[in-house]
Amino acid sequence: MTRGYGLMENYLSKRRHNIFKPYLNKANKELTILDFGSSDDPKFLTFLTFKRKIAVNPKFSITPDSVECVYYNAWGFEHLPFEDKTIDIITCAAVLEHFSYALNVHILSEFFRILKKDGVLLITTPHRVSHPLLFMLSRIGMLSKIEIDEHIWYHTHTTIFQMLWGASFHPDRIRIKPFQLGLNIYVEVRK
Repeated sequence: MTRGYGLMENYLSKRRHNIFKPYLNKANKELTILDFGSSDDPKFLTFLTFKRKIAVNPKFSITPDSVECVYYNAWGFEHLPFEDKTIDIITCAAVLEHFSYALNVHILSEFFRILKKDGVLLITTPHRVSHPLLFMLSRIGMLSKIEIDEHIWYHTHTTIFQMLWGASFHPDRIRIKPFQLGLNIYVEVRK
């Protein structure tokens, strides 16, 4: 659930998560999935049928029985509260733009640490070219002004690649592509 209000927020949230579906639909359902920054309502995970589903966020307004809700405040550069190599899939939709470059590298390094061998990280984030459009849409009530005003860093394919490489992901295992007319970036990384 997005903080603030915007007429397009629900639609765009579904679209961001739908880009993960081709991968998630064919993944083994006995795996553990972690959704990082899943908002205060981890609705996305409730529709998935994985053995273990974990939502990580600084706060929750709803905690469904089928999802483990883990509180985590990324701004402290702390370790994620999981053992090394315990997670099979991590999703991270529209989150990285809320953090500085250095904090993104830290978070991605934590993802690398907790992902199992051959685990997969799926990311969406706005491309740098989308900034003026997102700003304008937030001012006319189409997107949440609160969310857009908190965007700290707009990415390019290059910055995403550099951060992932800096977090120890192997360059040959990083797949980055545009979606939604190039306004957003989709990333699929295998450890």
